[in-house]
Amino acid sequence: MKGKSAFFALTIFALSCRLALAQVFTAADVEPSFKYGGEAFDKSKWEKTESVLKDDPQIKITRRAYRSPDSLLELSITIKEFREFDVVEWLCEFENVGSSDTAVVSDLKNLDWTWKIPPERSRNFFVRAHNGGNIKLDEFAPINREVGLRSKGRFEIVNDTGRSSCMRLPFFAVDIDELNGFFIGIGWSGSWKASVNVDGLGREVYTNHANPKCVLRIDAGHMRTNFKLFPKEKIRTMSMFVANRRGIDAYEAQNRHRRFMLKFHSPLDADGKLIRAPFSYAFHGCCPEKKILAAIELAKKHSAPLDLCWLDAGWYGPDVERPENLSLFGWWQLAGHWRVNRKLFPGGLKRVFDFAHKNGMKSMLWFETERAGNDAPIIAEKPEYFMEVKAPNRSINLMKMGDAEPNKYIFDTVSKLMDEEEIDCLRNDFNCDPTPAWKKLETPDRVGIPEIKYITGLYKFWDALREHKKGMFIDNCASGGRRLDFELAGRSMPLWRSDTPCEYSSEFDEANQLAVFYLSQWLPLHACGVKCRFHDEYSYLSGLAAGIVFDFDDDHFKEGFMEKHAEILRKCRRIADLFYFDMYPLVESPENMREWFSYQLSDPAGARGCAVALRRKYSPIAERVLELRGIDESARYEVEDWNGRRSVVSGAELKNFRVKLEKPRSFAVFFYKKI
Repeated sequence: MKGKSAFFALTIFALSCRLALAQVFTAADVEPSFKYGGEAFDKSKWEKTESVLKDDPQIKITRRAYRSPDSLLELSITIKEFREFDVVEWLCEFENVGSSDTAVVSDLKNLDWTWKIPPERSRNFFVRAHNGGNIKLDEFAPINREVGLRSKGRFEIVNDTGRSSCMRLPFFAVDIDELNGFFIGIGWSGSWKASVNVDGLGREVYTNHANPKCVLRIDAGHMRTNFKLFPKEKIRTMSMFVANRRGIDAYEAQNRHRRFMLKFHSPLDADGKLIRAPFSYAFHGCCPEKKILAAIELAKKHSAPLDLCWLDAGWYGPDVERPENLSLFGWWQLAGHWRVNRKLFPGGLKRVFDFAHKNGMKSMLWFETERAGNDAPIIAEKPEYFMEVKAPNRSINLMKMGDAEPNKYIFDTVSKLMDEEEIDCLRNDFNCDPTPAWKKLETPDRVGIPEIKYITGLYKFWDALREHKKGMFIDNCASGGRRLDFELAGRSMPLWRSDTPCEYSSEFDEANQLAVFYLSQWLPLHACGVKCRFHDEYSYLSGLAAGIVFDFDDDHFKEGFMEKHAEILRKCRRIADLFYFDMYPLVESPENMREWFSYQLSDPAGARGCAVALRRKYSPIAERVLELRGIDESARYEVEDWNGRRSVVSGAELKNFRVKLEKPRSFAVFFYKKI
């Protein structure tokens, strides 16, 4: 598999069998497991009803319901079958339909599926998972494990901090062989756990591989559940999907998943059209109004392709002078005091954002809606709205998002300010791990309920805001990329996918590269900051995905700065527009820092694409042959490099394109189109 990423290098373990047909996960396999009153859920003992809510060539939606033998608990499962993508997705809800408390629901797994492995099938399977947003240089890097005959054991993927991608991404793949397998997605913005195992591997399997008791088991669910429901109480739990991979390689399967996410789990505007990742101009909230206006005017003068003007933390609090440095301002303790500081912004934020609108940019404002600092008046006024989280060296006031009154308060506060100040988009940050607060609210027979109610309240708040301002865009920032699940992906996108730029001064280009490649496999829409102040084109290309973030600095007013920046951004836009199509690695193991970082973006319908190649600062390799996919060897192609030089090459030459980079931290970009 020369020239292929280790991300998909299934040859690292031997697979003895190649079957034409893969095992298939269907709607019939959607059956959660749990105990009710100490007894395992047995669907044969529960009254069942089923109805089809929608059935067209694209999607089938079914509602399946089970009533418990004591007639108190109803389990409702909404199942969606996306035919084009071979995906089954579902959501489980529990409701007390009686007049007394239910028995206790415990050990809930929303996915608990076993497949009896045919005797002729290999007992080895390959699991591909990923690190989460851990603010380390290996963010989003792969965690690959073999399970089965030789490895035995159970591979567990756990995220228990209360933010869905803090430790691990809530997406993983199970490869049966090089052409078949499954993708699993977890739609929950709190804690979760999953595991993959091969059961039944007794001693006899080592002498007789045809052990009929062998099963592949995949399960996923909430971290902790042991709860009763009160009369008429209803809860939702996590959503899940399983995508079948049948007869296609992992590269094509990842691209099919990307298309699925773009179509069904990406934010839409008021007209139902996909909201594309913006090129953002970001200002910290202590930046003086005059500077912001001057910078926007300069960007417009040089036709910089910027779509969004965002104001970050620091704009709020009492009307007092602030240092022009966010790190010298107590932004943390004043969060929750959501009023505009008129000393900073005499004309209000409306003056800044009106000017942004006139210059072709939308407006976005930072909030940390779920937390308030100790200096925010709301803490003294409404202490009952908050719960305490103990964190290292501080305590955190966390909003009770699951309670109706605090939820309404934060909706009213944010929506009113957005209306008054002409704010188009919400930047929603979340800088704490909430699990300790949820645990404090639990009782022995309500374990898991505080988290479920909190996350459900979060969805309600975001949905209400997007309904209030039709199709409003939400930037999902949670200390960078710590809430990246498919439930929030349908409502938002992360424009600051990682806080590594805040923590690392010399290595964050490499961290950006891993995020661009690995995160893009699962979430097509995201962005982050780059070292634009130095016009470091290598840095721009390291961090560029479907979007990019341009951080304001006083250097922007220097002669020629904005002109050069606008030129680079226009080139970057050509690449970014291709992130909505297929993506392929062009080198092995992007996490190997002695390797190049290189990928291909391909629009099959338009017979066009581009390749990006960066020689890293640690790489001794000066020349490579990049093996492009989807190239017609019998055709001719026009090729254009980063500096606009054009040439015509044969498809055979383009398919194995030779690139030479003389020195570390150099790059090559070329666009191609079939003639």
